[in-house]
Amino acid sequence: MTDGIAGSLGLPPGGVQLVLWGREQLLAREHRGQLGYSTEEVILAAGSGRNGIYGSGLILSAMDAEGVLIRGRIDGVAYG
Repeated sequence: MTDGIAGSLGLPPGGVQLVLWGREQLLAREHRGQLGYSTEEVILAAGSGRNGIYGSGLILSAMDAEGVLIRGRIDGVAYG
């Protein structure tokens, strides 16, 4: 069902799923690994690109095979 929604929105299937709660928590699921981390940015591999989560005081609060929970002040997300 998710691929159907992604397809209808013109998004490629199998991308990273990002769930943002306010500006303080972000859950990234289905990423392909962590490429970089600091208190100001977290870079995650995402299919043929990467996702950048930018802010201040960022910490990797929890991480397992399914996803990563990032906490701190989240100012922006970029895909490239």
